[in-house]
Amino acid sequence: MTPQQTQGMLLKYGETVVLRRPTGNGNWIECPVRARVDLFQPHEVVGGILQGDRKVIISPVELDASGWLGGLRRGDQVMIGGTTTTVQGVDVVTAGDVVQRMNMQVRGG
Repeated sequence: MTPQQTQGMLLKYGETVVLRRPTGNGNWIECPVRARVDLFQPHEVVGGILQGDRKVIISPVELDASGWLGGLRRGDQVMIGGTTTTVQGVDVVTAGDVVQRMNMQVRGG
């Protein structure tokens, strides 16, 4: 699946979330993107995944267009329906050298 196909699926079936990163002095960089948000299934709650953690899948298309710098990283925040969650980890899915999607594990809220 290409990044554009992933984006199309998220536009149709996803929801809007807001990525946030502190810049210092109490300021934030914010970027609204479409995402698929799911709870981890019971069989996936292993290792560093806790019950209540969520999977957030985004396409690189909106992220790249927004000018978001430095990719996603642990400690970034994702606002989901007005609830603040914190990124615990990011799995960047690629095909060749092309980023297809980013799968995040978020906690909180």
